[in-house]
Amino acid sequence: MNRLAYCCVIAAVFAACSSPTEPASPDANLPAADARAPDPTARWQPIGHDDDAKLTGVFVDTSGDVWLAGASGLRQRSAGAWQPWLVPPGEQARPSYDVYANASGVYVSRTPELLRYADGEWSTVGAWNNCAWEQVPVGGAGDAVFAGCPYYAGFARWGDQAFTLAQEQIIIYDLVAVSTTDVIVAGSLGVYAYTGFELGTDTRDDWQLIFEPDGFIGFPALWADASGAIVLLGNGGTAFHGTRQGLTPVATPSDVQIRGVFGTRHDDLFAVGDGGAIWHFDGDAWTAMDSGTSADLHGIHGSADGLELWVVGDAGTVLRLQR
Repeated sequence: MNRLAYCCVIAAVFAACSSPTEPASPDANLPAADARAPDPTARWQPIGHDDDAKLTGVFVDTSGDVWLAGASGLRQRSAGAWQPWLVPPGEQARPSYDVYANASGVYVSRTPELLRYADGEWSTVGAWNNCAWEQVPVGGAGDAVFAGCPYYAGFARWGDQAFTLAQEQIIIYDLVAVSTTDVIVAGSLGVYAYTGFELGTDTRDDWQLIFEPDGFIGFPALWADASGAIVLLGNGGTAFHGTRQGLTPVATPSDVQIRGVFGTRHDDLFAVGDGGAIWHFDGDAWTAMDSGTSADLHGIHGSADGLELWVVGDAGTVLRLQR
């Protein structure tokens, strides 16, 4: 079943797709913070490379290197230069979906497994037996790496040289690890949280549903931080802001499907989506930015200070914003 068909099936079962949200008081439940607007003269710039295959994941590591995941595998940009595509020995180019890096290596998700690339060597972290969906999100905090299959096949944590797989009946489309033991996941039917994750334990009964929207919200993008702030973006221009105590709808610039969101603070967020859509949230409102492309955009990440951002999408699209 293709992605569009799957969306329609889920929508028919649970609710009709949401329409664009009505204006509300943004971030009414969020901690106060000083807003930081982007440099109004800064522009998204296309960054060329020698591949036009679809890109779905991007991650900027602590050294400033940029890692891409996509239809051709894994790729690194170091010291301003693109390196050759990386694939496990003996394999041709094989699609990868998402990427995350920490001190122990670079982690790449692809159906049905999570791989690690470190010191020039590939290793398999773990696999889902029944994961039939290619879009496996991966994220982490410290030495903990979290990944989840969007098709009822499981949720996993890697850390301390051990791999734990918990079979969760939750559709997982995006996740954020706010600490080594605290993860928030978003699915088509809501947002769930788990605090106190321990290796070797079955977490099946320990999920907390913290937000359940009215109707289907598509393939949502999730942002959260350690302060408790949460932002959820879905199809049809839907957006919800708040905390674990509740989320409220917030107005957005259009009704496009948003596929990724990144920011270092809840009053300085960027979201990307279909048709070249890029939005910025300044603590008061979401506004549209000129991306310079009509390609569907799938992933966004940036430096720890939020001053350099990278976006990837269809047809090998790579964009950079230096603020």
